[in-house]
Amino acid sequence: MVAVINQSFVELLFLIVAFLGGISCLCRPDYNLPLFTFVWWSYFNLPEFRKNQHQRYIRRFILLSCIQDIIYIIYWTPLWFSFQWKTNEPSTFSCHILVTISSIINVLLKVTILFILRGGSGSSIVTVTNIL
Repeated sequence: MVAVINQSFVELLFLIVAFLGGISCLCRPDYNLPLFTFVWWSYFNLPEFRKNQHQRYIRRFILLSCIQDIIYIIYWTPLWFSFQWKTNEPSTFSCHILVTISSIINVLLKVTILFILRGGSGSSIVTVTNIL
């Protein structure tokens, strides 16, 4: 069974990840805003014959980005929510909550994007089509 997903939905997912990356820039040096803006532009503005060639690299790029976000969440979240950090930097606590939540949502969206782009040419479970 092949599910058909509208291309504008996938474009929206890329832009949401970029937007959440912009929010994450409040308290962390984040790469998601420029990365996903570039990936969105490069993937959805390529001719069809080149998309299949670049889709493999984009999936690897997103996978590495996802792994980096997971490592970031595992390392920084316990430190930010520790008693010592709350005592020393109470003014930044709400900002760290926002960044942690946006990072978790980003990881979930990236996994969704990886699932959508998973199969490459012809073997994908999900087919992205340009429906008007």
